[in-house]
Amino acid sequence: MNSTYDTCANDYLTCLLGRIGATLAGVKPAELINVSSGDDAFGQWQHVKAAIKNFHDMDYIVIKVKKGRRQVLFYHGAALDQTLNSYSVQLFLKSLGYPENYTLEGYLDCLVEKLRGESFPHEIGVFLGYPLKDVKGFLGYSSLEMVQVKGWRIYGNREPSLETYHKFKEAKEEFQNLLILWGEGGNNKSIESDGFRESKRAL
Repeated sequence: MNSTYDTCANDYLTCLLGRIGATLAGVKPAELINVSSGDDAFGQWQHVKAAIKNFHDMDYIVIKVKKGRRQVLFYHGAALDQTLNSYSVQLFLKSLGYPENYTLEGYLDCLVEKLRGESFPHEIGVFLGYPLKDVKGFLGYSSLEMVQVKGWRIYGNREPSLETYHKFKEAKEEFQNLLILWGEGGNNKSIESDGFRESKRAL
């Protein structure tokens, strides 16, 4: 069987989808990644946009394009709404200038505005699915000590954080394996089709 790295070397679309596999599967609420934006990558980016449309509740926002790179926030609407629709999360984000009345669109708009600004909004960790205690710890809003680095900096009790990390990792790997199997079946070019949408339900 080909490795994920072999697949990435040969197929831009498969590689990118593999990177955001946990989000496409609805396990991780969002991913912020940089993708190529040069002239040679324009056609590939069109394929990515077409493929994303075939995943239920998936969407993306292009944050900025700079120096041949496109910064994109990919998110799973239902998973992100569930993450943000929490009293403690909203209380924290409101203290950082997010709207008093929660809506997914309103909070995304606020985050995107900050991402396009001068200072990076590290509270994005909440949107990416990191435990609130770890985001607060990183920002210095709690007295918890950092105990480990595993995907992100973990503060205080490591168990719930490690559980979240492994959940994301397993979902991503499972999705990547599905992509490899799909490619070995000679269907790489059909990832944008309804056929792939049906096959991914195995997740």
